Formats: sequence, C-alpha cells, structure tokens
Amino acid sequence: CKEKSAEVDGTLSSMDSRITDLEESTTGLQIENTKLKDKIERLEMHSREFNMRVFGLDNGIEKGNPTAFMTSVFKEMFRSDELPGDPAVDNAHRVGPDKNTRRTMIVRMQRLQVKQAIINLSKQKGSINFRGMRVWIYPDLTSEENRKRALFNDVRKKLREAKVHHGIRHPATLLITFKGETKSFSSSTDAEAHFNKNIKSTLPSESGVNGL
Repeated sequence: CKEKSAEVDGTLSSMDSRITDLEESTTGLQIENTKLKDKIERLEMHSREFNMRVFGLDNGIEKGNPTAFMTSVFKEMFRSDELPGDPAVDNAHRVGPDKNTRRTMIVRMQRLQVKQAIINLSKQKGSINFRGMRVWIYPDLTSEENRKRALFNDVRKKLREAKVHHGIRHPATLLITFKGETKSFSSSTDAEAHFNKNIKSTLPSESGVNGL
C-alpha cells in the first residue's frame, strides 16, 4: 500500500507539474493572440483609412463605372470651396445583397484630407439630396470598431433625449460636452456613470430623463 501510495503521489505530482506548464503556456498564447488581434485590427483600420461608405444610391446608376461616377457625384454634391482639393476617387464598388435596390457603395478616395472633409460636411448636413435620392456618407469602419461604438448606444440615447451635445471620435471614443466642459470616454460604463452623476440630476424632471 505504501508503494502504491508513493506511486500515486508521484503521478499526481507529475500531473500537477504538467497542468502548471499548460496553464503558463495557455496564458502566453492568450497574450500573443491578443497582440495579434490588435495588430490585425490596426492594419485593417489603416487599410480603410481612405474609405467611405455611401448609402442611398440606386443600383445601376453608376452605369458600369462606379469609380468615375463617384468622382462626379462628389463634385455635384459639394462646392469646390468646401473641399481642400479635387474629390478624385481611387476605387469604388458595391457591397451587400443583390436583391437590395440601393446597395452600399464603398469608395476609396485618393486624398485623405478630401475624404475627411466630405465626412465632416455629410455629418453636418445629415442626408444629402442627390437627384431625388437621399444619400448618407459615413466612414468605412471595421466590424470591431462598429461593435465598440455600439456599446455607447444606450448612453447616447439618453444624451440625445437630454439634448446634451456629444459625438464619437475615431475610432470609438465618446465625447460629451456639458456646461462648457468636454470629457472623453473609451468605456461605456464610465460614460454611463458620468451621465448619472453629473448630468441626469441637473436636468428638469419634465425632460423625462430623471425617470430613466
């Protein structure tokens, strides 16, 4: 029995050592995996830096040449004095289901400054009327950026109802301006806490916010 017990103790000790090694190896792989995911995300963000998504254009309106068509669209939508240069498009193509009558257009601009100016003007104007179509223009974000931004949806709804100025800074940082002070939040939990502590209690009850 003593010999058997010693054998079992040795086996358990060996298993414990192997489990410890596996845990350390797994931790190392998790760290490496996180680094690789972050690197891929940064590379994807960089690859989309010149891109925009254009919504609302009828299918087929580009007549087989979406790149040239989108250049003409931007020249028609925006005055030359509104942009820091010629809105030349490097590449453009449709994405989304074929059954959609207004598939999204992915547009890659030749100049980053022009792209950013178009995004800013589109944000100010909201939807833009183009030949009877309502058109929206947004940055081309990665799925991870969209996921992070979506985490702010609840608090942004409350801010809109409270008529508090706010916005999203690239890639996923919420800016809240209240009483002349602007604060930034990369965490939706922190933004929610800031709203409840510093904004909600100062709003009149008829706004309905205090009842949230």
